Amino acid sequence: MENLKNAKKGYAYLTKGGIMKVVENPNTAMGAKGEQSNIVLTDIEYKYGYPVISGEQIIVYSPTLMKLEATGEKIDDIPSLAELYKKCSK
Repeated sequence: MENLKNAKKGYAYLTKGGIMKVVENPNTAMGAKGEQSNIVLTDIEYKYGYPVISGEQIIVYSPTLMKLEATGEKIDDIPSLAELYKKCSK
């Protein structure tokens, strides 16, 4: 069931702190986005507001800084997430 939910389109945006989030409701994105953020319709999988790649939630701080956990180590850049982040940036 979870995979069916996550197959829906989502709305990606950057928070005021610059972290990329993906949500189901465009009104949520509009209310939470930072001034320097676009809202981008995407089909990327997401869970609890974060993009999911290979079953792992990814915290995207910038096109070149991604982590599995806020206090964790930087992971290798994921091109699809880097590109989406750039589209969200004004």
